[in-house]
Parts: sequence; C-alpha cells; structure tokens
Amino acid sequence: MTDNRFCDACGKPNREQARFCGHCGQPLQVSGAEKNALPNEPLKEELKPRQSNIQGKNMKSLSGTIIIVALLGLLAYKNPTLDDYEHFMRQKITEESKTDVEKALGFFFGDFASRFVASQTVRKDYIFLSTYDTELSGEHLRAVGILNNFIILETPQSLKSRH
Repeated sequence: MTDNRFCDACGKPNREQARFCGHCGQPLQVSGAEKNALPNEPLKEELKPRQSNIQGKNMKSLSGTIIIVALLGLLAYKNPTLDDYEHFMRQKITEESKTDVEKALGFFFGDFASRFVASQTVRKDYIFLSTYDTELSGEHLRAVGILNNFIILETPQSLKSRH
C-alpha cells in the first residue's frame, strides 16, 4: 500500500510522488527531505522565461526572413526589361540633345535610334538585376538595371567626346 499525500487546498488524496493535486491542480507542499530527493529538473515557472526568450528570438528571425523575402520579391518584380532599357535610351537621347536641331532630330528619330540601340544590346538577367551591354561601332555602353532604374557603368569614348 502506498502512502498518500493530501492537498492543502482541497484535501483530496494524491500519490506520494505527485507535485500537483490531481483534483484541483494546486501545487502540493514539498518537505525539505523531499526537495533533496527530487531530480534537478526545472519547474514550469523556471521554464517560462526561457520559452518566452526563445519565442522572441523565433519571432525576430521570422520577421527578418519575411523582410528579406519581400525585398527579394520586390527586386525580382522591379527588374527592368529590354523594353525598359529602350525607353531609358530614348530619354537619354532626348536629354543629350543640346541644340534645337539635335532636339528636333532626337524627337523624330529618337524612337528609331533607341530601337537600334536596343537591338544591339545583350541583356543578362540575374533575377534581381540585369546587365546591358550595347556594342556601338566596336565600343561598349554598359549599364546595370535594378528597381526599374539604370546605372551606366561604361560609356563609349565616341559619346564621351561630345560632352
């Protein structure tokens, strides 16, 4: 026959090894000798700060992952196409026109010139950005497209001399 331990809160009997009352759920009183005999396991109250700390770290890493995925999705969505590059070149031709005659020619022939430039361009798509390499009379115009914007990396000498 096993010894019973009685709950101080409800008075019901419990197993001797029980830490909590099986009827009302209240913690059972533990004597000093019993405390020494219990294994060194953390109680539920001791686990709560650790669990909330782990949950906080998990939430931070989940939030960081969501932000990174969203940024990569935005970069992929806003990766400019060859048509975008053609439009950019049309704008550049118009902007570079200094005299009224050049502006008129740029207005009338800018569309043709930008299509010609685009047809001479090799686009390399890297999902989040693209590189554009245009060969003009043996020289190269190189640009990077990211977030629907273009950054010119290399301008041919023949175009530099116009400035």
